Amino acid sequence: MFNIIKIHYMCDDFLNTISILYRGNNHILQQIRSFNNFLFFEMQNIINKSRGMIIISQKKYRKYQIYNNVEIDNFSIKLKRIFYTKPTFKELNNEKKKVLTPDISRFKNLNYFCNLFLDLTKEISQHQNTNAIKSESMEDFWIGKIPAMIQSHACNLHKLNREFLAIKGECPYDKGGYFIVNGNEKVLVAQEKLINNKVYVFKKNERNNIKLIAQCKSFNNYFYNQGHMVYLSLIDRYSNTKIKRWSSIYLKTALLRYEIPIMIVLRALGFKNDKDIALYSMLTLKNMKKNEILYESFVESSGVETEYLALEFIGARKFSRKHIKKHERILVANELLNKKFLPHMGLSIFSKLKKGFFLAYMINRLINVSLNSKLQDDKDTIGNKRIDSSGFLMAIMFNNLFLKFFKDTKYKIIKSIRQKKIISLDLAFDPFQINNGFLFALATGNWNIEGTLDEKTGVSQVLNRMSYLGNLSHLARLNASYTSSGKVLDVRRIHVSYWGFICPCETPEGQTCGIVKNFAFLSYVTNENKIKDSYLFLLIKYLLDFDKVNKNCYYNLSKVFLNGRLLGFSKNCYLIMKYFINIRRKDLVYFEISIVVNKNDNEIHLWSDSGRLKRPLFILKNTKYFFNFYHLKKINQIKNHVYKFEYILEKNIVEYLDHEEIQNCLIKLNNESNKKIFINHYNIFQKMYTHLEIHNSCILGVNAAQIPFSNHNQSPRNSYQSSMGKQAIGMSYLNNNVRWDTQNNLLVYFQRPLVFTLHKKLVNSFSFPSGLNTIVAIMSYTGFNQEDSLIMNQGSIERGLFKTIIFRVYSDKEDFSNPYMSNKFVKPKYTAKSMKSVNHFDWDGTRKLNNFIKGGDIIVGKISYISSKNSNISDKLETDSSLRLSLGNSGSVESVMVTYDDSGCKIIKTKVKTIRNPMIGDKFSSLHGQKGIVGMTFNESFMPFTNNSIIPDIIMNPHAIPSRMTIGHLIETVIAKVAATSCKFVDGTSIINKFQSSFLEHLNRFSFEHTGLEITNNGFNGNQLSNKIFIGPVYYQRLKHMVVDKYFSRARGPYETLTRQPVEGRSKEGGLRFGEMERDCVLSHGAAYFLKERLVDQSDVYRIHICEKSGLIGFSNLKNQLFWSKIWINSKICQIFIPYACKLLLQELMSMCITPRIVIKNKI
Repeated sequence: MFNIIKIHYMCDDFLNTISILYRGNNHILQQIRSFNNFLFFEMQNIINKSRGMIIISQKKYRKYQIYNNVEIDNFSIKLKRIFYTKPTFKELNNEKKKVLTPDISRFKNLNYFCNLFLDLTKEISQHQNTNAIKSESMEDFWIGKIPAMIQSHACNLHKLNREFLAIKGECPYDKGGYFIVNGNEKVLVAQEKLINNKVYVFKKNERNNIKLIAQCKSFNNYFYNQGHMVYLSLIDRYSNTKIKRWSSIYLKTALLRYEIPIMIVLRALGFKNDKDIALYSMLTLKNMKKNEILYESFVESSGVETEYLALEFIGARKFSRKHIKKHERILVANELLNKKFLPHMGLSIFSKLKKGFFLAYMINRLINVSLNSKLQDDKDTIGNKRIDSSGFLMAIMFNNLFLKFFKDTKYKIIKSIRQKKIISLDLAFDPFQINNGFLFALATGNWNIEGTLDEKTGVSQVLNRMSYLGNLSHLARLNASYTSSGKVLDVRRIHVSYWGFICPCETPEGQTCGIVKNFAFLSYVTNENKIKDSYLFLLIKYLLDFDKVNKNCYYNLSKVFLNGRLLGFSKNCYLIMKYFINIRRKDLVYFEISIVVNKNDNEIHLWSDSGRLKRPLFILKNTKYFFNFYHLKKINQIKNHVYKFEYILEKNIVEYLDHEEIQNCLIKLNNESNKKIFINHYNIFQKMYTHLEIHNSCILGVNAAQIPFSNHNQSPRNSYQSSMGKQAIGMSYLNNNVRWDTQNNLLVYFQRPLVFTLHKKLVNSFSFPSGLNTIVAIMSYTGFNQEDSLIMNQGSIERGLFKTIIFRVYSDKEDFSNPYMSNKFVKPKYTAKSMKSVNHFDWDGTRKLNNFIKGGDIIVGKISYISSKNSNISDKLETDSSLRLSLGNSGSVESVMVTYDDSGCKIIKTKVKTIRNPMIGDKFSSLHGQKGIVGMTFNESFMPFTNNSIIPDIIMNPHAIPSRMTIGHLIETVIAKVAATSCKFVDGTSIINKFQSSFLEHLNRFSFEHTGLEITNNGFNGNQLSNKIFIGPVYYQRLKHMVVDKYFSRARGPYETLTRQPVEGRSKEGGLRFGEMERDCVLSHGAAYFLKERLVDQSDVYRIHICEKSGLIGFSNLKNQLFWSKIWINSKICQIFIPYACKLLLQELMSMCITPRIVIKNKI
């Protein structure tokens, strides 16, 4: 432990609550819970919804299939239970299975997948006999593999403590939440979408009209991931007075070929009286404006007055490849309305009336928005969004793959019957189909679901291991459903509803700004939970049913919805709200259930679906919250953080609310009084607060919460630091010695910041520092720190300031997949140039340890044997395919690993270590977005020094402060000086309440000015500077951008074979592009000969011979000095020099029957 100074007031209750809520319910645990929910519930639900059997009618094939001399009619498979086993693997030449851990998966480039097994029953029945001839139960039938999330119930590391994690080769602080595919760590990024079963109304400008659209994506759990969209459209012709203002209301769905009038659909659903339709749609018959809108719809549907005619009208317009006959229209229309139209309201014939009431509700919403009595819906508010987390994404992919798997199985069984073969499930089931489907999805990131237009890209991403904070941030990321190429600004702006749910700072720069977001520190994504049947039964018993609604009182009735499904009507919605809130607080229903009352629309919504964003708040009762000394003592006795979290929920200390629930609450900020005054229609009244914010700083994300005093900085600077914090070099994990990542940057000396935040401590960032406390002076010194340049102390660099070790892993394997080419690791062959370097290799072609290698040197020796189809073994062609170090890199061999993958191929991984000290061109940054490049390093004797002989490590330019307004940077400098002199860390958590004046007195006591200014002397001549300099400790980070990896130049090098021009790219030793703008610039200076030298002489100069008469390319024999043209016999041949690319262009034009001719003129 270490001493901490608190510079602002924050009650210990608040601190303990934040700690319990984060450690017991952070975003990584949410990922794991979501995946566990998929394992335990969603997989079995998918099996149950697949109807549990395959029945094949054998009328066509009955005479071909005989079982024990008995004619067969039906073959069925009944599905029972699906379960998984934890990951295992087999070593080479060893059939015994071993436990597969994530460390072994990374080491051997394996997939960390668990096996899926299915219990089923196979039945064969006789023709015209329901009894089965043979019934066989098959248990533990292997059907494939699915990815196992690290630290989930399917993982072999589940519930291991830190000591056992270290023994297993894992970092003790790695909480999991990701997958391993081919040895690479992959994370599923949460996806944003609109809510299913909810009605949205939007306005759209079309020429001189306004088109109003009410839409609802109806989604029934029986169909799992298939939704049916329903659109209602109404056109407001406000600018054209010659025609009627309102159009008819039309209904559009993918099941119908055309839009149809809405009244026809309502009549088909059982509404016979036009007066009832108008009443249920408008709630009143006295509003003339509403009557005017519906009048056009009634006129449009005239002629279709009965239910029979309406069904026939719909059946004739159903989308179908075949022509629907007249006598089939009624049957087709009924099937469409019962099963595919608004399926969330029911799938039976008895649900027609419910669908009619829901459709009337959609019409009412549409009319209210058209008359501006209600506002259109906001797509960007977080209350209208749902989040697809990892478990839901895995469920929809598994559903898609399992249905495809069963469809192929059915096809194979039918094929076996046709070919008179014995039906074998071992041959019919393809267990690699599910495995390969998940492999493809996780490898490419494409989450494409068959049967839907929902194609998501970038869902699976390689986990960011550049820094510890980058890892946490990646696991708490959220992708919007909009494309990053769009130029709509409203989507990218911070919405007012983001408070406490989405971080306002952490988002990338550029195209994805505002599209890629991060969750706030304490936000929570719910899983699907069902309300107990007993409570739902009491609710439905209390509600008025659809056929018992009193038309005269319909206006005053409240509509009650459950997950968007209209359950019925109630006379008192507040009674229902109080009932469900009470049973939720008594833990009779799960805390994730949401109860929302919309007073303006007279509706109550109950939500238990997955993907709702919620955030915790203190519950207030008579302006007091329930957290007391007894609870604190009880919580301290509980060791498990998850149990602590469950305890504070059980005791009603904290409550999780979503954005729509918060609209019915009055939330008190930490520094406000207990009551709030409101003015409404010239009446002044007071309201008591219902909830209390836990702390204002919890609105920030994981990265933004690490910035001390971030509320004193300009907003873009906090966004920059949120991005740069993920690029800072420090320590990413504690198991560096056993990990073989492609690149790992490690800071040799690192420190905890003197000024930290509470959130830094909670996320264990103290154990993974990513910077150093440096002495920073803000002054202009010699001019080498202009424009964000920094001057660094060479003496500090030599003592190890920001010294960095970069580990790069180079991997290669022997591949036997191609029958005509094989590889083998061997020691490189001797050559005159490589006589010395060959001694640095072992017998198997690997480099010896601690050998220095540079760009282009061989890391692992390998030979490829290439043979044709009919050649002998002795005729194989040997080619060198050794693995070489990439150009521009150098280092020493740290370690070599030799292993085998699951196919028996030998893998060699070589870890190369490079030590780098800061140099001119490297990038550094403070915690406040003050980034800069090293412009010069001075010897310690030339650096300025204070009267206390303090020499700064970094000198930054004072012009970086006023325009950027990073006042937090200045406050950190002063407070860090207090921390250094008092030998205590300082808590600088953001959004503080008040400072303590004792800090200023503390600085004066140690003979420092409270402003942070000090008398400073010039390092070149020792003279005292005329002005005092602001100097003090600041926490600085070294970023991954280093000049060694970026600088590039060349004199000569490789060129492309086709064009004979220099290749492109630093890794290929390519040339720098001399483009059109560079050419124009040189021409403007009149340097024509210089231009010729660059573009011709030093690039791809080529000699050709031209026939003077024809102007075409002639032929030459340079050895015998013979030149001729095939067109003119006595023509002269001229020799000219042109770029080879020009010669290539001439020949390409000739291949297109275009003849370019070069005209030769005599020199004057």
